[in-house]
Amino acid sequence: MSVLLSGPTVTITAKASPDSDVAFTITVPRALVCTLSEHFARAFATGSFIEGEESAAVLEDVEPWVLRVFGGWLFTQQLAYQQGGPEGMVDEALAQIVDKAGPEHEIEAADPVTWPWEALFAVYQFADQYHTRRLRQAVLEIVQIKTLQLQPKVYHLPNPATIAFAANNLPDTSPLRRFLLDVFVHAEAENFHKHGASDIAECSARELAILPSDFLAEGYKLMQRVRAAEECISCTPPRRVSGSCLGVHGHTEEDTYTPREREWCAWHEHDGAEEIQECLAREQAVRWRLGYAGIGGRGIR
Repeated sequence: MSVLLSGPTVTITAKASPDSDVAFTITVPRALVCTLSEHFARAFATGSFIEGEESAAVLEDVEPWVLRVFGGWLFTQQLAYQQGGPEGMVDEALAQIVDKAGPEHEIEAADPVTWPWEALFAVYQFADQYHTRRLRQAVLEIVQIKTLQLQPKVYHLPNPATIAFAANNLPDTSPLRRFLLDVFVHAEAENFHKHGASDIAECSARELAILPSDFLAEGYKLMQRVRAAEECISCTPPRRVSGSCLGVHGHTEEDTYTPREREWCAWHEHDGAEEIQECLAREQAVRWRLGYAGIGGRGIR
């Protein structure tokens, strides 16, 4: 890590739009940001882009508060944010997200599980757009904890409008999008969130219409597989035979698993066995939040 912190630095400036008067700039070691982000590795490669020649990049589609979170994460590998910049700048976009979050969000800057869904999704979108895999992974783990947490408090699942924000801004292959699709489909399952209310399960057809049509289509297909698997004598107890229906009936035993019952790393994009072990160690550290001691899900080791 010390090698990544030495050497020349680069600057990255964020503006919500080209015409915005509000901007925020971070100065970071070039080696650090280029190691963690494929985008900036290309941008700051000598001669590859204008940014490479100037050692500076201007992002004209990023809220300043998101860049502040990114800058802190680069050095600490932890998600945290502060309202306002070094000159007392107020992030109006972040303030609006916090205001819309509702009273159940008693937000703590150092505990991203308490952040509003839209704030988490905005950071993930940045990580996806600027090809920062480890930051995507960090946000997804927080989203998993927030979704499955039973203590010290249970959070409502994201509502259709918030899911639509993520689904509209992420590719079909995005791990977060796939996780949200699983949550959306299983939201009404009896054994998924026994101890808390689900915004999704109480939505009207008009509210669901906010979701992108392709997301709804994927959800319908997954729901069909889930129902078929739940009715299949080969995929449900006591005669469960893992994978027995794959390619035969169009579903597998895993289609019956809720997000709580799946393996922790089912949606992750790890690079090798070492990262998987590190991830599982982080899961162990938050087991008390997830209530694993009192739940016998299949995905719990």
